[in-house]
Amino acid sequence: VTRSSGGSNTLRRLTAYEYNNTLRDLLHLDLRYAVDLPPEGVAKEGFKNNTTVLMTSALHLEYFERIARGALSRILLAPQDKPAPYFVRVEPELAFAGAADKKNEANKNRRKKPGSGVSYGIKNGDHYAPGNGARGPLFRMDFGEAAGDTILLAGNRPRDPVDALFEVDRKIGGSKGDGRSGFQPEFRIEMYEVPYDAPVRVRIRCAAVPGKGGSWPRLSFELGSFRGANVSDQKEAVNVEVRSSELQTLEFVVHGANFPFQSNKPGRPSYFRIYNDYRRGTSQLTYEELPKLKIDWVELQGNYYETWPSPAKQSILFASEYAQDEPRYAREVIARFMQRAYRRPVLEVEVERKLALFRKLRPQEESFEATMVSTLTAVLCSPHFLLLSEPGDAGADAEAATRRRLDDYELASRLSYFLWSSMPDTTLFELAEAGRLHEPDVLREQVRRMIGDPKSAGFARHFTSQWLDLPAIRRLAVNPEYFDFQEPTKDLFEEESIRFVHHVLREDLDIANFIDSKFVVLNHALAKHYRIPGISGGFQVRELPAEQHRGGLLTQASMLFGNSTGAETHPIKRGVWVLERLLDDPPPPPPPNVPELVEPEGPDESKLSLKERLVAHAQVASCRDCHRKIDPWGVVFENYNALGQWREGTRDPLVRPPHQEKTSNPETQLRNGRSLRNLDELKAYLLTEKKTQFRRAVVRKVLAYALGRYLDFSDRKSIDLICEAVESRDDTFQSVLEEVVLSEQFLTK
Repeated sequence: VTRSSGGSNTLRRLTAYEYNNTLRDLLHLDLRYAVDLPPEGVAKEGFKNNTTVLMTSALHLEYFERIARGALSRILLAPQDKPAPYFVRVEPELAFAGAADKKNEANKNRRKKPGSGVSYGIKNGDHYAPGNGARGPLFRMDFGEAAGDTILLAGNRPRDPVDALFEVDRKIGGSKGDGRSGFQPEFRIEMYEVPYDAPVRVRIRCAAVPGKGGSWPRLSFELGSFRGANVSDQKEAVNVEVRSSELQTLEFVVHGANFPFQSNKPGRPSYFRIYNDYRRGTSQLTYEELPKLKIDWVELQGNYYETWPSPAKQSILFASEYAQDEPRYAREVIARFMQRAYRRPVLEVEVERKLALFRKLRPQEESFEATMVSTLTAVLCSPHFLLLSEPGDAGADAEAATRRRLDDYELASRLSYFLWSSMPDTTLFELAEAGRLHEPDVLREQVRRMIGDPKSAGFARHFTSQWLDLPAIRRLAVNPEYFDFQEPTKDLFEEESIRFVHHVLREDLDIANFIDSKFVVLNHALAKHYRIPGISGGFQVRELPAEQHRGGLLTQASMLFGNSTGAETHPIKRGVWVLERLLDDPPPPPPPNVPELVEPEGPDESKLSLKERLVAHAQVASCRDCHRKIDPWGVVFENYNALGQWREGTRDPLVRPPHQEKTSNPETQLRNGRSLRNLDELKAYLLTEKKTQFRRAVVRKVLAYALGRYLDFSDRKSIDLICEAVESRDDTFQSVLEEVVLSEQFLTK
């Protein structure tokens, strides 16, 4: 019997990532607040924001209190006087000259203890040279080249041939041994006594020397710390393409607390590392042909605050004519903070409760600010902050209380957590206050504005990850007997899919691109993994010829690897993924005591092919019907190995011996009798005979994510109307989001 939940939500808790983003926007301080929160549950459709899996435990409450108190203390209990800046300016070419002659002196200076006058120097190959500062950081250069008043950083030179196995390594060595092209050139500043728990401003005076074919260098820098000899923690802060041949000053501000900037061992320095992240991939450019990054000087300023008190503190303890009247100012501060934290107007009685708490705590605290930390911590531990609440109207009958239109403030929150995974911004609050947000034209305008905002990357990342089950990449280990593989490559698999979906959204493209596209979104490393020549540098949108066998989500390693065994392909998993994620037609769960997919031996004592093993498995009576539905959808992917790399014939040269002998036969027949020779024919079939089902599946996935609940038969009418509107608008992804927002289900509780 099909049952309906009434198609309504009363409340749900913020997910960990929504909680993190909300604190970021509420407090005006971008930190990793939610890093220690307990892991989230996952609904059967893959979504983490489903109300049925968002449990709140005592451990959650303990962490929420600790996180809120820590964040507010960091902001409100900052010293009265502006912290002294930690300033470093380095002009590396000044130390580059004469490096070899000063090697011994520099090495002696490097060994001095922190605070004992460590000088800074530069490294070229194995040579160090001290700078002219009596006290400060050490800096060094690896394989750089002096060029007048600047230094040059080129890209790396691959040590391996084009057809060798892929590696993720910032220092893929060269074979020339010329000190210029062997390693990823870098410039590093090693610092002691750096204020790590504060904003850091980085200014870099640089220019580009374009390479062959119009290629440009990529400026990247990391912040990190040393844990021991040749062991470090680091995190990339910036990665941008430099396209100006004229010297320009680039400025970036990051917060040290978001990086492993504090050494966990006494006497170990923190460091700043800058390098050219241009990668040749398979292009085989010579050193002279590489794009180079020209560095004139680098400045780092720790404890960087443009204004003091910090903007975060000023947003809470704002200027007021009552600032010297503590009781009245406390009321003002609490009321304004509560309204933003609760994402709606607050009642006088709500403010009075928190003001009573402030009065109770004030005699016990040393200062107004310390009392406010405790009071506002209570606000951030309130259900009104932690939950997205849409209560029924007081005094309404049961049916009216269950189904009603959202007010404009509730709509602002539902919209912002859908598209931004965070609280509404000033524009949404102002429209809600004016009572205009619910107007259809205003809603459409806001959806388009929000998609164009950088915060829409939150939707792209979280919806894509949950829809496509990208966490499967992390749950699976690559079998080292089959592949040479570096774990960081998994990050690229995930990033490819997220950036691809975001591109389709931002460019308002047809959702058919999810099935098949003429473009890909790759960087140099993924291109090398896929054996695609001519792609260098960071992530970029590129058109590819059909013979590369790439395009759409179905040929991306996130899906192909995530639905493998880590050694071999797994047609059953891949077939289930297509049915569940793209067609919203999941097969029933396997019966109890289902037999494993065994590996019987053939007459010649060699193992049967995977296709033959599936046929044998499907002969079991309890398995036959399900596998007739599932297996063909996965067999068509047999030209892609477990890592998503193309293969054909009877041998996969990308696999380690003795596992290279694999028959790749993608020919199959669907349960309806339709024959498919390969994945291209499956794509064509999905985009013609299954197009309506695919459109409906995408709409259902987006609607379920937007509402944060399971869908049921009460949602069918709205889904039908959304699908009709999307079809009339050429099936663009933006139209899916707009029509979902304008639907009856989205606008009602």
